Amino acid sequence: MSEFDSPTGPAASPGSIDWSVLATLAEDVGDRDFVVETVQVYLSELPGRIGAIVEGAERGDAAGVKAAAHSLKSSSGMLGALGLARICRDLEAMSDPADGSTRGAVGMVAALTAEAEGVTADLTRYADGEM
Repeated sequence: MSEFDSPTGPAASPGSIDWSVLATLAEDVGDRDFVVETVQVYLSELPGRIGAIVEGAERGDAAGVKAAAHSLKSSSGMLGALGLARICRDLEAMSDPADGSTRGAVGMVAALTAEAEGVTADLTRYADGEM
């Protein structure tokens, strides 16, 4: 079982963020301001990363989808956006640069963008000190 399949994931907490992951990160780092800065960088890069996945899926660019999904999967998991990390894991798995296939990636775009919107809203509240 990976951290993206954890029973403490999004199903166990309201919203798009597993707050226990973010709390553990803040505790481990010992500096909430640093974590807030990390969240702000993530949020500033999120639209471009989502855009790269969407465009790659629409163009059938398997290597582009795989690379963008892999990068977003890692950073999302680190910040507790486990639902988004799971979607990225699935996108990464279905994109085969060897044959250029993005098997079903276009069909996952709606779920990807919807989850990213929830993550953005929740992490913005965190960065603004509302969480």
